[in-house]
Amino acid sequence: MPNHCDIVIVMESVGGRIAAGAEAPLGMAERIREQTPCTVRVVILGWEVNDAAREIACGSGYDVTVISDPVLADYTHEAYRRILGPRIQEALPSYVLAADNAFGAEWVPSVAVDIGAGCITGVDRVDCTDGAISLYKDLLGGKVKGRYGPKDGITLVTVQPGSFRPKGNDGGLPGTVTVIESNEPPATTQFLGYLEPMTQTADFNDARVIVAAGMGIGGQENLLWIRRLAALFPKAAVGGTRLVCDQNWLGYERQIGVTGATVSPALYIACGISGAAQHRVGMRGAGFVVAINTDPHAPIFSEADICIVEELVPFIQLVVDACPTDEAKENDPE
Repeated sequence: MPNHCDIVIVMESVGGRIAAGAEAPLGMAERIREQTPCTVRVVILGWEVNDAAREIACGSGYDVTVISDPVLADYTHEAYRRILGPRIQEALPSYVLAADNAFGAEWVPSVAVDIGAGCITGVDRVDCTDGAISLYKDLLGGKVKGRYGPKDGITLVTVQPGSFRPKGNDGGLPGTVTVIESNEPPATTQFLGYLEPMTQTADFNDARVIVAAGMGIGGQENLLWIRRLAALFPKAAVGGTRLVCDQNWLGYERQIGVTGATVSPALYIACGISGAAQHRVGMRGAGFVVAINTDPHAPIFSEADICIVEELVPFIQLVVDACPTDEAKENDPE
């Protein structure tokens, strides 16, 4: 890890691939650089991740340091905490950014406590006024926004997936890749493997379009129309609100919101969703939002780029019938 680097982005790896959510810290670093001069370096912990490191270096233009060790082939809290704490103290960056995923949410607060650093989790916005950087995050289930001003010293931050979209290197020179062999002593905890989920997980990470159902769809039988709408688009997935999943209309792996998945598709179509704060937090990273609801005052419309006040099923029927072929109607994205 470099000395005196203003921003260090830490990326976890799983089986040689970068863990989900890595784009958001890259995007946040870009926003900070636009407002105040600083340098950025990416640190990847893993084993046999050189190809992934080169991809990050080319795509971002940032120099990348790989901390390589067989113990890092899969995430363990103990290994990350033991390796990162001393290196962050040595590097003395202003900020350490990580994805607000299951890994970052665990190791970031622990390392912050170990080294006496500041810690702000779930950040989804940043701005700079008179040279002072402010970080923002949702509080009380998204009902209010908290504003935080880091003090002097090191601040560790987890960044909400989908909250920042990096512009990328834009044809510039690629960053360098440096590999450091860690050679850590055996850990007292050992990763034993992953358990297959009992239900098929939702394909939200790969979906360019998500069609989400709320209680306003009227009943489980109307999910047929939600799926047919999704089938009009390539790389589409179906999701739902917590209440829809509580009714067993969809499995909980398809829940979107504070206690479900945080998604960032190019297009999000909210069908019969009133827009509780807990749900809006989960879909706020969408690039473009279309909301269909009979209530013109539904809170979901505050997040929507296009607001459609119509009866849901008849409207979707018209859209599906306007499809030029019947092939999409027979496709089921699940």
